[in-house]
Amino acid sequence: MIEKALFKSLDLPSKEGLLKAEAIKRNSRFFVCKSSDGLVNFLIKTNGKTDSNSYNLKHIDVHHNKKYEIEENKKFISIICTHIKCKSDSAGISNIFFEQIHTLSHLIKETDSDKIVGKKLDNLIEIFKNLNKPSIKTIRGLWAELFIINSSTNMSMSVNAWHQDNKDRYDFSSEHMNLEIKSRNKLKPVEAHFSMNQINPPDGAKKAIVCSVYVNSNSSGLSVMELREQIKQKIKSNGLKEKLDNNFYKILGKNISHQNLNEKFDIGIASKNCHIYELEKIPQIAKENIPKEIIEYSFKVDLTNLESPKINKLKKYPLIQNLKNILT
Repeated sequence: MIEKALFKSLDLPSKEGLLKAEAIKRNSRFFVCKSSDGLVNFLIKTNGKTDSNSYNLKHIDVHHNKKYEIEENKKFISIICTHIKCKSDSAGISNIFFEQIHTLSHLIKETDSDKIVGKKLDNLIEIFKNLNKPSIKTIRGLWAELFIINSSTNMSMSVNAWHQDNKDRYDFSSEHMNLEIKSRNKLKPVEAHFSMNQINPPDGAKKAIVCSVYVNSNSSGLSVMELREQIKQKIKSNGLKEKLDNNFYKILGKNISHQNLNEKFDIGIASKNCHIYELEKIPQIAKENIPKEIIEYSFKVDLTNLESPKINKLKKYPLIQNLKNILT
């Protein structure tokens, strides 16, 4: 992407406190900069009237209404701007930074007011906050959810249904049903972990379907980062792209630095080894047999011999019908 290429072309500034800069295009309000410590900075020219909060996060700083002297094409210019700095020299973090400022340079218009500029930084700030939080799922679990989105005949619908709320019991939720994805690293037995919260939905809850995905390592496959990018290229809505990124990094959390982040998994094998089950038919411990003192538990179930419903019997559930290419 252009922002990364521009940064690599920049030398260190000629003096302390100066930013070596390059506008992403002629007469643009967006500048990619290199500070004297060699780190990447992004400036958005404003009128000094941004009323959003500033942030000092682990990986980035965001400050508004700052006056900076920049050096662009051997000219020294003073500008008032919103300043976003990546404080990490980690390749993984800096790549996310470049990706997000690339998104911002398309999301923010040259004519946007300072107030709108501040508002449009919310998603970037949320993403970098999430990178300092515990991971919600394993990398395999995240890959399985992305695989389901990528396999859908209506990806926009699937992204829209994906983790709508932090309190969701299940991975996907639509008007008529919930869909929970379970990854497994063996072809058989087909085993899955369930929490008490998942296996015991409240009375009157929507129908829930469980999909078990076989996630098999393959150097010719796709990593979670590559799979997310493939999905992102196929959806048009900027809002859904933001949601995809936000959910992705929220689930990934501190796993962003995990050594398995670049592990690749086989799309073809996963496509041929997806099984669905109706939640109400999965064996569980009867509520009346659970002592009231036990307030939370989880368990693993062998689903190998449990009958799967036929997909043609689930026609009224679009989330399932959209997966007809991988479910039989």
